[in-house]
Amino acid sequence: MDAVIQKDEIGNGRAGNREAIIERKLRLVENPSSIVIAPKTREGHTFVKILFAFDRAVSRIRLKAGTYIKVQDAVACLKQAEGFVARLNDLILSLGDGRAVFGSYFEDPETKKMLARRLSTYVILPRTSEGKEVALMIKRLDPAILQFRSICTDFVRSEEIIRNLIETITNFDMMVQGLSSLASIPYDPPRDLGTLLKLSSPVDQSLETHVEDSTLREEAPTKKGRKSGGMA
Repeated sequence: MDAVIQKDEIGNGRAGNREAIIERKLRLVENPSSIVIAPKTREGHTFVKILFAFDRAVSRIRLKAGTYIKVQDAVACLKQAEGFVARLNDLILSLGDGRAVFGSYFEDPETKKMLARRLSTYVILPRTSEGKEVALMIKRLDPAILQFRSICTDFVRSEEIIRNLIETITNFDMMVQGLSSLASIPYDPPRDLGTLLKLSSPVDQSLETHVEDSTLREEAPTKKGRKSGGMA
């Protein structure tokens, strides 16, 4: 059984599956290493969906390094992941005017169970230290986005921050595409990313083209029998 439970699995309209998946989530939160993420923003949901593939790809690259993957290629990818973590931290700090944004990293067991019962939450048991670090940073980032939107009155700065936010998500997506390719595992970019670009401030044309191409690759095979899923 995959150690990751995604909200998409619950949102496909199958009541029986919903109960079974919630039971799986509740079993996972019994593990002290599990992390429950309850994003309230569209950006937070998108980050989490990419996180699943990121953790899986990094784990596979570590396992294959020196056998199926050249060591120098594996090291380069891990350095790329470290660079992204630094960028994500800078983004979080920028949302708080340079001040640290304090959030709840860890919950007590009862709180984790309560959150796991919600249809809009995610439970992840990270395979890698990088996956754990990004998961905890997303837990900081999501409330920081909400706080920023509620108190920021400088619309010029707001546009700049939102542009940086969308670019960071897109950078995460592109990096995971590369990591997944090296690890020889499939990766489907989240459809939410295209929606974010349409709803947010204008971004670089290159980013729009990247997301449109990803969406076309994702949806092209499903014309005959379109699969349900995705964020509401």
